[in-house]
Amino acid sequence: MCKKVVIATLAVLVGLAVVKGTKIGSYLRMAKKDAAAWVDQQVKYETEIKRLRNDIDQLEREDAVYYDRVASQRVDLRKKEEALKKDSGKLETLRNRLTALRTVLHDADETQLVSYNGNEYSKADIEKQIDIDFNGYKQVKASVASNGAFLVSLKKALALNEEKMSQLKQNRQAMLTELQDLENELIELRQTQAVNATVVDDSAYGRVKNDIAALKNRLAVDKEKLNVRGISDRGPVEQTEQEQTRKAQRQKELDREFPVNPVVNK
Repeated sequence: MCKKVVIATLAVLVGLAVVKGTKIGSYLRMAKKDAAAWVDQQVKYETEIKRLRNDIDQLEREDAVYYDRVASQRVDLRKKEEALKKDSGKLETLRNRLTALRTVLHDADETQLVSYNGNEYSKADIEKQIDIDFNGYKQVKASVASNGAFLVSLKKALALNEEKMSQLKQNRQAMLTELQDLENELIELRQTQAVNATVVDDSAYGRVKNDIAALKNRLAVDKEKLNVRGISDRGPVEQTEQEQTRKAQRQKELDREFPVNPVVNK
């Protein structure tokens, strides 16, 4: 049975190959092309515009993955920046203490105890603290360097996704504009047809007008949707200004919660 199926399949393939190189194949291709063209001619302009708008809506839904990705990357980036800031502060603390400990140890003679931050320590204790701090310093320094490089790569990836998101939105808007131009031409066409027609079908043209009004309303909703989801509209200048405003507000809150008394010269 299997052998018969294989033989039949081969016969069909050979037949198609033979037909493809003959007039019959040429006629079949022409008929297929004419049939496709005929179908296109039967579709109303309004229907095609509606279909294209649906396609653009589908593109936006598919592109929503970039909104999720950018939002996630921004949150992750802020967390990584906070962690790096914390590690950098710890690194600075260790650097300052190591510098101070080595200084007091260097200045001490062989018999006296070492004084640090108002307390007395033996040289052995100071040496032990230096060993502990230096090991911690090297680990934190390596972590800061590694996380700093990772942050750079995260920022680059975020910038690329933000640019991609913005470009996709611009492309969709450009296609919507082209559709609007086509719709405007359709309105002019319908108006000309109405003037030149010997018998005006008010109901038919009324239906077209209602379709056009519906399309206009849909375009308005789509435009408003883009405004609502305008996350990708902010350029580098606006982002910088918003970041400066955020930092200024944060400084005000810090000054209010933790006022620093000015130093009075005696």
